[in-house]
Amino acid sequence: MRKNLIAGFTLIELLVVVAILGVLSAVGIIAFGSYTTSTKMSAASNTMQQISLAQTEYFSDSDTYYVNGSSACTPTKATTINISQDDNLGVPIAYKDISFYFCIYGDGTDYTIKALADYGSKDCEITFTLSDQKAVRNDKC
Repeated sequence: MRKNLIAGFTLIELLVVVAILGVLSAVGIIAFGSYTTSTKMSAASNTMQQISLAQTEYFSDSDTYYVNGSSACTPTKATTINISQDDNLGVPIAYKDISFYFCIYGDGTDYTIKALADYGSKDCEITFTLSDQKAVRNDKC
């Protein structure tokens, strides 16, 4: 009698393939996470540049910069929405997409734009200050 042998994979071969796929997917997830973070930071920086340009236009109309207050502020959803209202600066901010909140403080002759990340457990803060006609950017991510 002849036995019917079906060619196939052994259990060990399948386990090796699964282990290799697990390692590759773990490496991919870590790399993807850093790409997402850097993309959100770039979007926040772009929004800060738009706010700065709107500040220039606001200053040319009123001889003062738009600020939420004179002391340091904490960026929240409310301060972000306040910046984007038409009667203030009118800068469209997609905070749900970039996961950053913004606020502006200063004394009217200078200002600081502060952005704070609203994702994950990693603290990320970006500030842009215009004082004495000098612009300074500081990232703490």
